[in-house]
Amino acid sequence: MTNNAKTEASQQGHSIIGVICLWAGAILGLLLFGEKLGGLPFSMPSSWYTNPSISIFIALLLFGSGIKLMSDSKPIEKNWTPSQKYPRFDHIIIYSRKNCHLCDEAEMLLAKYYEYLPVPGIIDIDEKDELKEKFGDCVPVIEIDGKIRFRGKVDETLLKRLIENAPISHLPIVE
Repeated sequence: MTNNAKTEASQQGHSIIGVICLWAGAILGLLLFGEKLGGLPFSMPSSWYTNPSISIFIALLLFGSGIKLMSDSKPIEKNWTPSQKYPRFDHIIIYSRKNCHLCDEAEMLLAKYYEYLPVPGIIDIDEKDELKEKFGDCVPVIEIDGKIRFRGKVDETLLKRLIENAPISHLPIVE
């Protein structure tokens, strides 16, 4: 088993354990809530009634652990390539401003897919009042072929979908 396969199996295990913890915490919480609202249709162990704060703590611990385990188990991204390797758009404009960390992140992310995208033009919105008024503090704004696609943060998954599903008309004609 390769390291990548081991890591994937480990992450899948964390995800499964996370779901179990999440459900167990939720069920325990619902039982506690049901008890407070007028009782349960069945009896619980005596420890349930003598110290309910332990049950509350366990419910919160299980629920929190489930959320943590599930959030840590992100799928490993394979080397992604679109079905066609040609730039699929005519132009990209990044509306940004100086000293903007999100703008820098957007530029780096777009650069990661340089093979499939045209070189982006970068416009500083602080240099034109109408752009400052139009975009305000919501930068970066990514415009692809005249349509605003991202504001504030570029979602890599959505960017990949845009690249993959761009119109074929932008592909070079090969004879």
